[in-house]
Amino acid sequence: MKNNWVSLLALLVSIIALMLSYRVVPVDFKDYWGFVLGVQSLLVTILIGWQILNVFEVKRQIEDFNETISKLKKENENIIHDKISDYDLTVSALFQQLEGIRQFNSGHGKEALAFFMESLKLLNTASDKTPIDGLVSYILGIKSEKLYVSPISKEDIDVYLQIISDCMSEKKTELLKYVMSLPVSKENDN
Repeated sequence: MKNNWVSLLALLVSIIALMLSYRVVPVDFKDYWGFVLGVQSLLVTILIGWQILNVFEVKRQIEDFNETISKLKKENENIIHDKISDYDLTVSALFQQLEGIRQFNSGHGKEALAFFMESLKLLNTASDKTPIDGLVSYILGIKSEKLYVSPISKEDIDVYLQIISDCMSEKKTELLKYVMSLPVSKENDN
């Protein structure tokens, strides 16, 4: 309906032109029909111009729509990539945790701690933090089971402390205290 105003205007102008030409000039059908034909030609030209402008407007709208679709597609690809990367991190962390559990059950405290810390490091970078509490419980299980942990290098303890400081767990301070209480190897020991 909003694009019909041009047609209505053309009709109104035609009617007014007919009325004026009939009253002012005596009816000579040759000139009368020539005038009517001229007015209609002008109105048809205006309508054709209007349609040409509409074509350009529709073309611009289609280009904007395609641009929006391209942006949304790229955003979705980025989201999917991030989700897959996050999933890969979580799965890798869980595999590290499983190996740590295997080492824990075998009585190898130092190795279990190393795998648990690597798992914690991976989970710190993942967006899903839910497995962290279970992992922290396993690390503190080494302490509660009094599983022997052979001396660890100062560099490894520093790395573990950094990993724990990045961790989001309620038992973070308890974990920090445990790692700081671990035996440190001497420089010559490997």
